[in-house]
Amino acid sequence: MTLINKLTRFKGSNFLIPMFLTAILATFLPAVLKLGFPFSGLFTTQATFFIIAVLLLVSGIKTDVKKYAGVLKSIGPVLLVKIAIATLLTLIWKRLFPGQILLGINAVIICAVLMSCNPGMYLVLLGKSISDNEESTFSVINLLMLPAIPLVILSIGESHIDLVTPIIANLLPFGIGILIGMMYPESKKQFRPLSMLLIPFLAVTFGAKINLIVAFQSSLSGVLLTLIFYLAMVLSVTLFDNIWNKQAGRMALSMSSVAAFSMSIPPFVSQFLKISPAQIIQSIGQIAFAVIISSF
Repeated sequence: MTLINKLTRFKGSNFLIPMFLTAILATFLPAVLKLGFPFSGLFTTQATFFIIAVLLLVSGIKTDVKKYAGVLKSIGPVLLVKIAIATLLTLIWKRLFPGQILLGINAVIICAVLMSCNPGMYLVLLGKSISDNEESTFSVINLLMLPAIPLVILSIGESHIDLVTPIIANLLPFGIGILIGMMYPESKKQFRPLSMLLIPFLAVTFGAKINLIVAFQSSLSGVLLTLIFYLAMVLSVTLFDNIWNKQAGRMALSMSSVAAFSMSIPPFVSQFLKISPAQIIQSIGQIAFAVIISSF
């Protein structure tokens, strides 16, 4: 095996390499990503949400409703613990540090990071050793990526926020996928490889949002976010997963990195909450540094 093969064939390489190569372009040669459509369409926020929608659709197609009770029994409590921790710490942060008092970190950033999970990395890290139950669990973990969940958490205590429409828009692709899978059972086999095939493309859309210079300028807050993520979230959820499923917490660990998708949360929630464009840019930079650290 050549040196290049050794350097590029590690677990998670099909996600990390496209993401960082695109981030380098986005930082130093951003004009390349804006040459025009259809090429530039690969790097837009719309492309990100389109791929997420397709992943949710495929997850729904692959979902075996008959096995769903067992899947929910194994991963459901784990994800509920994660949501509970994220909600509690977000509300505490919102009360203790209103605005951006501590290193410019606001409640939106805390919620986005704590709610972060990485279904793509989950598939890659479990790899060939993945069990049927763990593969079925992928569809449920995908649902945790829904930006509507952080919006609901951040909306606690707020008024006049329409939550019904974004929740429906978030769940609809998954629900349609379940219907397709039930009506055309052969589609489960046909679409099975699509999740892994889409991972590099999803990574590219994330990399296009990372400015490495801004990310490293936010290194101090990024390190603090990473520590909070691992100590408050990953450690707790992994311990619970180990106790609940008795498999060394491998499901919780495999999905636990600060996913680049978290950078989409501030722009998304800004449609419903008061967040300035300057705060959005700063939030993305802080989250990006946490993404870089946790990805490795």
